Amino acid sequence: EDFDKSDPVTVQAIGQIPVQGQIEWIAPHGIDLALISAPLDKEVVSDAFWNKDKAPLIGSKVFAIGNPHALGWTHSTGNLSQYRKQTKGAFTYQIIQTTTPLNPGNSGGGLYDENGFLIGINTMTGDKRVAEGLGFAISINTLFDLIPGTFQIPAQQGKIESDDANVSETNN
Repeated sequence: EDFDKSDPVTVQAIGQIPVQGQIEWIAPHGIDLALISAPLDKEVVSDAFWNKDKAPLIGSKVFAIGNPHALGWTHSTGNLSQYRKQTKGAFTYQIIQTTTPLNPGNSGGGLYDENGFLIGINTMTGDKRVAEGLGFAISINTLFDLIPGTFQIPAQQGKIESDDANVSETNN
């Protein structure tokens, strides 16, 4: 869908009442990413953690958080199947293929590594009439490639406290 920054959006965190949000940024090239701000209770809602320079290895456990088919908040697990490239116009970017079940309503939710670090934003799934287990997330690195520097998003938020055997350096 095409969105405009003035379009109304409603944001609801787990256990919270819906609030009016504001679209702050929409990704160029028709890529399905946006940043939304909302007045959420920081005592109840915590920030996501990420490290754009670390990525789980293919085969690693991952999980998705979302609201599939408006059933309420859901935690789904799977594995990281592959890192892939996708092209929109002249722009090529990284997506993550996962076996994690994704359905309508998971889009916009996070894909996390087994340590709880955000690695992607869930965006689409394969045609379930043809194949199962094809879910895709836009890599967190794509967000960093596209987001204007005025947002001043740090390359790392939080600290990985896991064994380095579960992660690898990413090269974009």
